[in-house]
Amino acid sequence: HVGMVMARKLTIRTRDGGRKTIGVTRAMAIKLFCVECLGWEEHPRECSAKMCALWVYRGKTEASLRGDMEEGAK
Repeated sequence: HVGMVMARKLTIRTRDGGRKTIGVTRAMAIKLFCVECLGWEEHPRECSAKMCALWVYRGKTEASLRGDMEEGAK
């Protein structure tokens, strides 16, 4: 279905240095990448790495991203 969120299996690093396999959506994968990049200490909304390709997605939901795109089209 169009708009259906599909989870994929992904092995991630954990805060304590271990690994675990979980099901993630695209949005979850982006958040997990950001959280690890920030050393598990900060929320992605607090990121200041504006040159990162994922910076525009920090702390955003699918709905807010659609709103941002609609605002940009005006």
